[in-house]
Parts: sequence; C-alpha cells; structure tokens
Amino acid sequence: MQVPDAGAYTVCRVRICLAYDCLFPWTLGGHERFMRGLAEQLAARGHEVTYITRRQWDPGEEPDVPGVAVEAVSREEPIYDASGRRRIIQALRFGWGAFRFFRDNRDRFDVVHLMAFPYFSVPAARIALAGSATKVFVDWPEVWTRPYWREYLGWSGLAGYLVQRLCVTLTPRAFVFSNLHADRLIEEGFGGQVIRVPGPVAREVSPHPSPVPSSPLVLFVGRMVPEKRAALAPEVIAAVRDRLPDARGLLIGQGPEHATVLAAIRRLGLEESVSAPGFVEGPALDAAFEQATCLLAPSSREGFGLVALEANAAATPVIAVAGADNAMTELVSTDVNGMVVEKADVGLLADAVVAVHVAGQPLRDRTAARFEELRHVLSAEAVVDVVLSAYRTASP
Repeated sequence: MQVPDAGAYTVCRVRICLAYDCLFPWTLGGHERFMRGLAEQLAARGHEVTYITRRQWDPGEEPDVPGVAVEAVSREEPIYDASGRRRIIQALRFGWGAFRFFRDNRDRFDVVHLMAFPYFSVPAARIALAGSATKVFVDWPEVWTRPYWREYLGWSGLAGYLVQRLCVTLTPRAFVFSNLHADRLIEEGFGGQVIRVPGPVAREVSPHPSPVPSSPLVLFVGRMVPEKRAALAPEVIAAVRDRLPDARGLLIGQGPEHATVLAAIRRLGLEESVSAPGFVEGPALDAAFEQATCLLAPSSREGFGLVALEANAAATPVIAVAGADNAMTELVSTDVNGMVVEKADVGLLADAVVAVHVAGQPLRDRTAARFEELRHVLSAEAVVDVVLSAYRTASP
C-alpha cells in the first residue's frame, strides 16, 4: 500500500473531473461531504475542477460550488427504495450518463476521480476513456463481502457482488480510507496501486474541547438507513433513563427510517426528552457535538466513520459496535476516546452510555488528547496533499 508524501503542489494546474451520483447537501453522508469538500479544496488551489452527478435540484436552483463546474449527467430520481436500499435502475442511468459524458470529453481532463459505488460509472469511464492519456482513480471507501451482498439483496446479491468484482478488476488506482477495506480490496484480487488516504475529511475539523455536560445527552448523527441502526437509539436512551432519569437524546439525520425513529420515541413516551429534528449542519451540528455526553454510533457498516472524528474534535467520546463491516472501530479505543461494545444490544449500549457519563471529564480529556495526536494527519489540507500527490505521480 502506498501513501504518497504530502506537500504543497501548486506548480501545475490539473484538469480534474470528480464523478459521483450524489452531491452534498442534496444527498447526505460522509463520502458525499468528502467529495464536495475535495472538489472545493482542489479548486481553491487553482485547479480546474468539474463534478458530474445526477440532477438533484430544481430548475433555476443549480448548485453554486465555489470554483467548481457541476454538470448533471442523469435525471433527478430517488436513489433509495422504500426499504432504504439503492435503486439499480438509477445507478444504471448514472452509469450511462457518465459513459456519454466521458465519451464526448475524452481529452478534456488530466484526471478522472470516480466513486466506486454505485459501480456502473467505473466500467463506463474505463470504456469511454480507453486509449486516452487520462489518469483514472477510484475511491473504495467500502468493499462488501459476498455474504454481505447476500444479506443486502438476497439472491440478487450475487449479481451485485459480481459487478463489484468487475469494478475491482477495472480499477487502475484505488484510494482507500481504512485498513479493513484496503485488505478486502486486495483479497478481491485487486492488483493495481493502493493509495491510503488518511481520512475522508470533508472540512477542516478543528479541536474545540467542551467540558462534561451537566446532564447526560446522547447524540446520534447519521443517515437513517437500516445499517446505521438509528431505531436502536430511542430504546437505548429509554434504558439509560432508568438509571439516569435526566438523560436526554438528540437524534440528527434523515432517511427512510426517520419515521420509525419518531414512532419509537412516541411509543416509549420520550417526546419530552428526545428530539429527532432531521438534518442540521454548521453551528447547530457543532453545538450538538459540544453538548453531548457521547456520540452513539451503533452502525453495522462504516467505510470510515467521519462523524467519530467530528465528535472527538469536541472532546465527545464515541460508542461504536464491533462488527466485521465496521471500519469506525479503527478510530475508537475503549477508555481512550470512547467505547467499543461487542454487539448491538440495547443493554450493552446503555451500559456504555452510563459508563461514559460516570467517566466524566478525565475521559473527555483523553478524547481531546487523542484527537490532537491525529488532527494534523487527518486535516483537510493533509488529505488534499495526498490526493494531489497521487494525481501527479501516477503514470498515464
């Protein structure tokens, strides 16, 4: 695995196209934030940046991304079905749109930087750019195992696994964000260049340590889709309140399970102590991290876990769940900057919340110290340096 040397690269203007069918904030998520942040930061350094995506905005409300040309190559439509799973037809349309775009712009870019998921844009770009001098890179924040594909899509999961395997084969250079998924990429037969990016930091995450809250506040931040297990949060808070009656909850995020979360809050009689306001950002999100006793992150699957770093920046410990598909646990150490519990059990998670509350200021101090150790490596500037170094040193 290669980690390019970081440095200031300002000599030569690079023509870059980023391709992902999601654009923050129209679509929420860690990698959505990373790709938009990367586009803005590359443009701020003087590079020519284009971002192709699907249409996600109303006519007349086109995105205004500083220094970045945003082009829609597929139509506006939902990307998730009612169960919270990705819609294949939408991914196919984006792949076809990406193919036509790159076919018509074969000599326009020095670098094409793709997001692997939802896959079809990878073969589309490789076919359309075959024989050109364009350097192609693919982000692999996650690599799913064959059993996980079966769990996610049933018998259709075999087709998904085979498409992923094809995309692994067609990837010449891979950006990875965790040891878990770097190893999986190689296990799936990848033989190209693996470039370890320190972390998908979408914005500068600066330390702003906060004192231990006067009353317990359990925070959840994330897309409300099945793998995030947001619906567990009200159950955990109810169990915590049996021992800490003044405990409150703030569940931030949107998605197919938002209605389920709201129903659980009502069913458990938590309307006065738990709120689920949907999506918030900026100062409101920073304030939530600062005021929280802990970030409850019961997700079963994470490619990295940017939200854990954002919590730690405020000295807020993180409670994560061990699991074969959860790379967030690479960022969390029990009794150092949070706790890792062995399974997504309400009782175990409630025990962890109470333990973090009891640990108080000393644990917050250790959390702040751990973030301070990592923040220079994980800064937005350092991440862009690594990406630009890879762009410049790769062979055509």
